Amino acid sequence: MSTIRLELKDDIHIINGSVRVNYDGRFDGIQVNAYIINSNGLVEFVELNGRKISAYTRLYVAKSEMSNNELSNSEFTFKARADTKGNRIRFRAAIIQEHKEIDSITTFLEY
Repeated sequence: MSTIRLELKDDIHIINGSVRVNYDGRFDGIQVNAYIINSNGLVEFVELNGRKISAYTRLYVAKSEMSNNELSNSEFTFKARADTKGNRIRFRAAIIQEHKEIDSITTFLEY
């Protein structure tokens, strides 16, 4: 089983995402990057675990902000929107420990 899982769902005007981490070692948090392919448009992260936020292109979630943060199964949800439609978006989530990447996953979404 992978140590990190990224799931995305396009709901017309918003992208719903969830990240689940199954990692027994130490880590500081998760970084999610979003890039619209062949476009200079931006992805804005607008919600994290039900709380309104505003972060463009990169979202960092500290381990303390994740549910079950003391167990090997930690997770969080986010919502994002892109300023262009009809493009392919690359999402990449990475487990970070002391400024180093431990593991990552990349997923593409047709938006």
